[in-house]
Amino acid sequence: MGNLKYFENMIEKQMLDLHTAFLAKILNVNGSTAKIQPLGLTREIGGDQKKHAVISGVPIMNQAKYKLSIIDGILNAQTITAGDVAVCVCCDRDITEAVKGINALPPPGHHTMSDCVIVGVL
Repeated sequence: MGNLKYFENMIEKQMLDLHTAFLAKILNVNGSTAKIQPLGLTREIGGDQKKHAVISGVPIMNQAKYKLSIIDGILNAQTITAGDVAVCVCCDRDITEAVKGINALPPPGHHTMSDCVIVGVL
């Protein structure tokens, strides 16, 4: 029975490390990138809970640079700012070279929070 728990914990750890999308607080915006703090806590199995690491240089989709609202029938557009909650999507592989337009073989690994793109704000 002890071996079964080991494998269950190993699978659970792999699932927790597989990121597809998450919410984050925008700490600051610098042109077309942002520094973000992922929301929600994390913890190692059996460990203490802690915040995710801050991520810098997160690309912002052009369409996501503005918060749109309709006030009295008039479309209102405001730029995203610190304090906004962003919707972040994790890319399948490392995006370091791809965001520069370079087609290169990415290093091993996939779906990490550091390879995310801001696609909108709440």
